Amino acid sequence: MERMKNNTEIDELLVKYLLGSASSEEREAVKNWFDEDIKNKRYFDQLRDIYFLGKVTKEDSGFDRQRCFDEIKVGYYKEKFSELTSVKDAQVQKIKNLRIAFSIAASLFLILGTSYFLLNFIKTKAADPASKHIAYNEIVTTKGARTNITLPDGTNVWLNAESRIKYEMDFIKSERIVYLTGEAFFDVAKSKGKVFIVNTGKIAVKAWGTKFNVKAYPEENTIKTTLVEGSVSIKKLGVGLTEAEEYLKPNETAIYYKNPILEVKSDKTLADKDKDNAVSLNLVKIEVRTELFTSWKDSKWILEKLTLDQLAPELERRYNVEIVFEDSAVRLYKVSGSLENETFDQVLKVIKLSVPIDFEIKANRVVLRENKALRNIYEKFLKR
Repeated sequence: MERMKNNTEIDELLVKYLLGSASSEEREAVKNWFDEDIKNKRYFDQLRDIYFLGKVTKEDSGFDRQRCFDEIKVGYYKEKFSELTSVKDAQVQKIKNLRIAFSIAASLFLILGTSYFLLNFIKTKAADPASKHIAYNEIVTTKGARTNITLPDGTNVWLNAESRIKYEMDFIKSERIVYLTGEAFFDVAKSKGKVFIVNTGKIAVKAWGTKFNVKAYPEENTIKTTLVEGSVSIKKLGVGLTEAEEYLKPNETAIYYKNPILEVKSDKTLADKDKDNAVSLNLVKIEVRTELFTSWKDSKWILEKLTLDQLAPELERRYNVEIVFEDSAVRLYKVSGSLENETFDQVLKVIKLSVPIDFEIKANRVVLRENKALRNIYEKFLKR
């Protein structure tokens, strides 16, 4: 296909490219247009950001769509107009074309539709320089925030606090690969002949129309994949790795250990029979109650025999707080129960009813300390 020659063709192809309806030749033409001038790529990036913001949320936050569009439109074409006025008289016709393109651009903006800002920011960005033409959508949640989105293929995703996923703009036409940092629950839409892959950097989880949870926070020593229904396989990533894929059955969790020798021995949640296997394979599978791994996304959050040391990072992400243990013994106390839309202060009061602690809140910093008087009562109760 020849290079795009006029602004009408450019605008028409940009719309098709954004909507995912461009042919392979048309997509190549757009990418060649990117290379012609850095201003072209910047102009497209601005349009794309607004378009995908509108695709993700429908909640009105007071965002002035028309003003934002006008600023982008005027800024881009003003630069182009200035460039063209400095050339010879033979270029006058091109200037007229730009004026025509001005009205065409206004129509393009209306096609893109209403867009709004998000509480959690969303951005699209190019990949590394070696693959500069690949564009990604990236959804990010901060501490204290969770979100639910639908991917272009119809897959439903719940993203936990302090997490991010990214996927190619051509998600439907290319492989369905999602890159995850943090935690997400996936309800995967079936797509004939197209596997759905979650890449965490350490492992890849492959699924076919199924429901599963992946927890892969970089600061944690494990990556946990929990299957609710359907089937998934797990494969370790890395140069030269030849291990076979491990398959999960419903109600199973696969725990991948980043540093197995050090971590497995100290993991009190594993039975001794599983530890040798975990050390040799970096991965162990156990049967679980799946709601203990997935209910973080629901109104009722279910906890079972979690030490405060294990629970603290979950609370920090969920409520955007910092938890400090004044006494190391407090870390070992275990809590069970369910929390249903409680505030953080209410959660602390519930925990205090279960274990012998006191707490002090200063801004978003919480100090937990042992209540020695209550500890004696607590220990007597446990001995009964």
